[in-house]
Amino acid sequence: MTYICYIKELKIIPEIKNYDCSVKEETLILSKYGLQKISKNELFLYKISTNLETNNFKFGEYSFLINKNPWIKKCKFLRIPYEYDIIKMQKFEYLINTKLKFIIEKINNNINDFYFVSHGEPFLFKNDISSFLSQLK
Repeated sequence: MTYICYIKELKIIPEIKNYDCSVKEETLILSKYGLQKISKNELFLYKISTNLETNNFKFGEYSFLINKNPWIKKCKFLRIPYEYDIIKMQKFEYLINTKLKFIIEKINNNINDFYFVSHGEPFLFKNDISSFLSQLK
């Protein structure tokens, strides 16, 4: 299960060093049907889960909001709708360990969102998250 962990107190992201970073370009299509993403030359429709369970926890000086990935891949979409908005997004993925990443999403060269993604309970990664955040100060 993939979890997303948001940091409430972190407002500014300084330059991140000492971690491997990969950059991905994503084209998102927003329409009345939901979010569509192009993957391997195919268009897929994503919807937000309506029964999201959210947990809060505090670790050190930071408060975290944790939920399971809210976007669910629903189906292959055969066409782009008539009314839509296109968003070009850069996603910077910093590998903290094999099961934990820190993600920064940029749209128009501005930070739009940032969060941790873990494959497993985020509580298991408290020390890794704490160590990473201490380097951002």
